[in-house]
Amino acid sequence: MESQALGSPCLLRSARLGGVRVKPERGPVQPDTLLAAVMLGRPQAEQVLQEEFGLPCFRCPVSFVETVSAGARLHGLDPQALVDRLNRCPLAEEAAG
Repeated sequence: MESQALGSPCLLRSARLGGVRVKPERGPVQPDTLLAAVMLGRPQAEQVLQEEFGLPCFRCPVSFVETVSAGARLHGLDPQALVDRLNRCPLAEEAAG
């Protein structure tokens, strides 16, 4: 399911919000990786964050400046559990192929 099917437009389609530009993360997700970079590099991450963790990060402008670890702690989640789960999401190239 794509983020748009969840009922709200995705802020990430342009990879830019205001003056902040984010590139897709193509390597392993780390605690200090920006949430927007994870979602750009791993499209399935949008669904995982929403459905498994209750985090609508794809709608949130803070995802452009917030790390995975900071977002997890803010919402009372274990940062390492979130990192581990996001690393199981395929990279965009793998998902398309």
